[in-house]
Amino acid sequence: MAGSSLVGLNVNQTPLLYPLQPTTRNTSEEGAMSEENKDLLMRYHTAWGQGDIPTLLHTLHADYVSIDPVSGEGSGRIREGENCRLWHESFEDTELRVEQIIAEGDRVSVYWTLMGTHTGEYAGVPATGRSVVIPGLEMHRIEDGQIRETWRLTDVWSMMLQLDALNFHPE
Repeated sequence: MAGSSLVGLNVNQTPLLYPLQPTTRNTSEEGAMSEENKDLLMRYHTAWGQGDIPTLLHTLHADYVSIDPVSGEGSGRIREGENCRLWHESFEDTELRVEQIIAEGDRVSVYWTLMGTHTGEYAGVPATGRSVVIPGLEMHRIEDGQIRETWRLTDVWSMMLQLDALNFHPE
């Protein structure tokens, strides 16, 4: 549909802030690379779930960029480690479970569930003692054996509902 428009915007001419880089393909090596990339993402998610920030940072490329409406567009390695630290300071008994992982070439998609008990202030919400179950979906691009880019969608709305925090107004 060349020239399609949505609400007056030409969707063919609207650039993404951080467009996906072209996928690299070498079919003879793609299967092995995909398995290595899945292993990398499992190490990343295991480290995040355990709050192991040094291991987490080791999985991230020096020029890592995360596109995430929650933590801010274009945040990097240090911000990713900080987000992990803040979560673990605020939620006891954290479990990050990878529900599904799919890899093709230098791309890896992960569907995960994050669980924990809210025992400390998080995002301005005082501790509630409530347990949360939050689903999320990520698309990663791997470069030089590390995660170079992440696009993440986290169901923050359901987390806020579970914390009964939607009517909370900080002073």
